[in-house]
This record gives sequence, C-alpha cells and structure tokens, in this order.
Amino acid sequence: MTEQLSDQAAAASSFFSKRGYVTEAGIEVSNQELERLSNQPCLNQAWNDKLEREAQKNWDKFYNRNNDKFFKDRHWAKEELEEVCSHIDFTVIKTAVVDLTVSEQIPFELNSIDFATLIFVVSAIHPEKHFQAIKNLSSIIKSGGTVVFRDYAAYDHAMMRFKPENKIQDRFYKRADWTLAYYFHRGEVIKLFEEAGFAIKSCLYYHTYTENRQMQMKVDRAFIQGVFIKK
Repeated sequence: MTEQLSDQAAAASSFFSKRGYVTEAGIEVSNQELERLSNQPCLNQAWNDKLEREAQKNWDKFYNRNNDKFFKDRHWAKEELEEVCSHIDFTVIKTAVVDLTVSEQIPFELNSIDFATLIFVVSAIHPEKHFQAIKNLSSIIKSGGTVVFRDYAAYDHAMMRFKPENKIQDRFYKRADWTLAYYFHRGEVIKLFEEAGFAIKSCLYYHTYTENRQMQMKVDRAFIQGVFIKK
C-alpha cells in the first residue's frame, strides 16, 4: 500500500480503522485459479429455485441451531466503526426483522432514517434481488442520510475454498448449511448504490487476514467497504 491514500481511501479511513488496509484493487488471483473457477459447473435451475425458495427457512435453522454462539463478540463494530459508534444513542435506534427484498415488509416511513448499516447482508441475498434490496433501503433513508456497507469481495479465502458442487452461479455459492454467499466486485457495488439513488463517498477493497494459531496458518480475507450518501 502506498503512503498516499486516494480521496476515497481517506474517506473510508474516517469510518474504518486500520486492522486491515484499504486498497483500490482486489486480490490477485492466478490464471490457473481463474480457470479452475470458470470450469466449475453450476447447480441446475431446480436446485437454484429450491435454494431461493427455502432461503429464509435455512437462515432460521441456522439461528435456531447456533443462537448467538456462532458469531463471536470481538467488538468488531466498535473497533471498525469508531466514528459512528462513539455517537450512538440507542434510544432513537429502530429495529425490525424483515425481508429487505420485499418493500411491503419494511415497517419504517419513507425518508425517515438518518443512518443504516448493511454488514454482511446483501451477500446472503440472491444476486437477482440485490438491486431491489438496495432500492427498498433507499426509500426509507433521508436525503443526505448515510449507509455503511461491508460484505465479501470476490476471491476472498472463503470463496476459494468452496467445492465445485456448491456453485450456484458465478461468485454465488451454497454453504454446507444451505445458506447462501455472494462475493462482490467493487464496480457492481458502486453500480447498485448509484442506480438506487446514492452518491459514493467511498467504496474500496479492504484486506486483512484470519489466523489459526493452532494450525499455524494465516489466510487472506477480502471485503468491500463503502460509505454511501442518499441524494
């Protein structure tokens, strides 16, 4: 990483700390790896339809099985969103469990929300519904309101580990528990938000690593982090 950050990277650094590092380019992947991914067959349409139809049920099973034990409390948000978390007033936060792809399920008034986060949310949604989800969110954000986005980037270690039989389509996979995971390119994230009525304050790749000390192994992780302002 160079010493001089771009304007976008500087904007991102005001929201995200330095546990990893922000770049404007994604992970480098060998031609051999790209060919391997390209040659993986996709699940047939019947499987695709089944996974989409049962997506909510599979996530319900995940949380019934794991409760709050799967995601360890490592104070991630407090460390990564320092500027935001230092000013939180929990008395004005609104919450609801909804399907973001269905506008009728969203219980908030139009143009009523100042700030929202999409942290590992959109990757769990079928890519054909990504725009609808962002558009529905846009409808409840005030003009000048902010959305902070963080999700999986293409060629993240988790993506590269999937077996061929788990591939639904390009960069979209079925996990062992049948939940879904999509891996983004930066350009498509920018396009989604711009077309949904947002200006781009920052949208960059974020590189870090996960360390397994018992196995003495480090693996590269890649995410996309963005800050978007409703026009």
